[in-house]
Parts: sequence; C-alpha cells; structure tokens
Amino acid sequence: MNEKLLAVEPVSPVEGTRVVDLTQTFTWELNENNDGDSLSYELQVSLDRSFTDPYISALTDSNEYEANKQLNDNSIYLWRVITEDNIGEIAISDTIRFFTNKNREPPLTFGQLSPDNGGKVLSKNPELIWEKAKDNDPLDYAEYTVVLSTVEGLQKNRKSIDAGRDTSITLESDLLDNTKYFWSVVAVDTDTLKTRSDTLSFTVDTDQEPPLAFGLISPEDKETEVSQTPTFIWEQTDDPDPNDAVTYTVKIGKDNLFTEEVRSIDAGSDTSVTIQSELDNNSKYYWSVTALGDDSLATYSDTLSFVVGTITDIDNPEELPDEYKLHDPYPNPFNPQTTIKYDLPKPSEVEINVYNITGRKVRTLLDKKQSAGSYQVRFDGSGLPSGTYIFRMMAGEYQSEQSVILLK
Repeated sequence: MNEKLLAVEPVSPVEGTRVVDLTQTFTWELNENNDGDSLSYELQVSLDRSFTDPYISALTDSNEYEANKQLNDNSIYLWRVITEDNIGEIAISDTIRFFTNKNREPPLTFGQLSPDNGGKVLSKNPELIWEKAKDNDPLDYAEYTVVLSTVEGLQKNRKSIDAGRDTSITLESDLLDNTKYFWSVVAVDTDTLKTRSDTLSFTVDTDQEPPLAFGLISPEDKETEVSQTPTFIWEQTDDPDPNDAVTYTVKIGKDNLFTEEVRSIDAGSDTSVTIQSELDNNSKYYWSVTALGDDSLATYSDTLSFVVGTITDIDNPEELPDEYKLHDPYPNPFNPQTTIKYDLPKPSEVEINVYNITGRKVRTLLDKKQSAGSYQVRFDGSGLPSGTYIFRMMAGEYQSEQSVILLK
C-alpha cells in the first residue's frame, strides 16, 4: 500500500532573498519518507502567485535545476516544486519568494506638486507636496528630506526637514513674510542611494500691502508760470508684496478734492507723463498721483497746486493754520476710500497710521517731514474686512485719533 506522497523542501533561493546572479540554480531537499517509487520533479518559477503561465517550467529527476533561461533584473519571483510519482499522485512544495537586483539603482526622478514654482503662498506655514519617488529595485522604498533656503543654490541659510516616507509636510516654524524661498526634496532608498528633485521657488505673502509712500517732484507745490502742456514727474515707489508691479495714475483738477476733475491719465509704470492737450492759461490746478499694486491696493501722494501762467489773486500766500489738528474723515462710513485732512502750524515730522479695532496696525498712510500748512491723505480699504478702524496722527508732541467705519 502506497503511503501519501510528501512534498519536497525548497532550499535555495530562500524566502525574501536578494539574487544578483540572473542565471540561477534552484535546489530542494528530497523527502526521505516517500516510498521507493520513481519520482519526477517540476520546477516552476513565476511572476505571479497563480503560476498559470510560469516564467520557467522544467522537469528533472534531480533535486536541483540550473535555469536555462536568464531571469529579469529588478523583478520579484515565486518558485515551487511539484513532485509526481509513477501513479500520477502529486505533492506541491511551499511557495518561495525572492527578487533579482543585480544593479542597485537610486529612486527615479520625481517632481514637486505644491506650491507652484514662482507662486505665492498666503501662509507662513505652507504645506509642501511632492510626488512619490518610484524605485526600480524591488522592495526598495524612499524616505524624504526637504531642503529649504532663502538662497537660490541652497548652499546658505539652508534648513533640512525629515519627512520620513510621507510625500508632504507642513512647515512648523514661521517663514518670513514678503520673502522668496527655494526648496528641493532628496529621496533616499534603502540602499542609501539618492535622487534630488529640481529646485523650485515660492514667495510668502501673508499680508497684502499697498505700495510705499512716495513724493511728487514737478511741478512743485504752488509753482507758477507752468506750461499749458506740463510734464508731471514723481518718485518711483515699490510694493512690499513680492512680485507686485506698480502702475500710476495722474489726477489733475481745479479743486483739491478733484470734484471738478480735468484730467485722469494712466502712466503705466512710468514716473512721468506730459499733457498733450493744453490746460487753461492763467488758471490754478491741483495734482496728485495714485500708485496701484497688482492686488489693487493703492497709495496716494500728497496733493500739490500749481498755476498755469500767472494770476494775481493767488499770489498771496495762503493763511497757515495756528494749531495742529486731525479733522474728521470724510466720508464716514466709507467704501472703499475716505479722505483725512490735517493741519500743521509749523514744519513737522508727520506719521499717520491706521489700526484695526484690536490695535493691530494695518496701514501706514504717511511718514515724512512736511512744511506748515493744511494737507490731506486718502485711505483705501480695498482688501480689508468691514469694521471700525482708527487713524492715529503723530506730529512732534501732538497726537490725535479719529475713528472711521469701513462698510462693504
């Protein structure tokens, strides 16, 4: 009576081993408990566990087989041995998994997903996201390190952040506002081979700000005998927000509130413009310039006056104020602009800031030395939420506040 046929024990390659020789010899240990019947062995090597279409299928009566077919590199294989006796009974061995890896390779090239290259982020703690780096070496995986710097070559001011196997991180330390950063990601596999991503950039811009204050150059305040086709010249200003361009609009009117506006001229990025059609001769005019950032936040220059030709009724100097005063803003409530007038009895360093209801400064409208006289500045609340805001003026030892409501 035949005893039950027993399976052989696979010997080499062993479970989970890394094979560098692509011409592989498979060996197994015969089971001595099988009876004396003649036995045959079928070696099966497959790329999938079903063995429906083996990569290698070979018959032998020995306990080893040198494959006559070269294995593919960087592949995971499964192998087993089927024992069959002379009456057709079979026994199947355990299935053993191994992988080929003759030439160890670094992770494949991968890219960054967010932030967009050259784009803006509105948080000081942005999330950085990148693609998963694939690796041709079987069973290898990558761990990542993010390299961040304010210097393009990443050689100075650099910070390295370990992300483990994650493909994103949220920066815990605050980045600097209005600052450009450069970043790349290094993928290191289990063989310590490395692949570095491209170096991309982004800019932190958490608080959108208007262009900086600037001055008017020509015509000077109260200048007379100005041409009927004058050239208006003003200082160039910058926008604190990175990558924001500044454009200018010149306003010319016959009163300092520009209710009787004569001209509104777009100057683009130029800091001068020449009137093409003549102004009225022997007439007094006022002019100012608006600087507009890409985020539509505006900064307004002082308003100056000039005379085309000469007129006797304005030759006398205007009466100077006898005390400091910050007048009520008008209009109030407003949306989105209001005007603040103030008086200086003598030359003074003047600073006018805008604060929200919590006491946080949201805008500097003026910070410069001015001659004695009466002035006005405009406040543009575009980009700010509705609410109460405080104007605070400081000139020498004088301080005063006025409240205003932005109602959108």
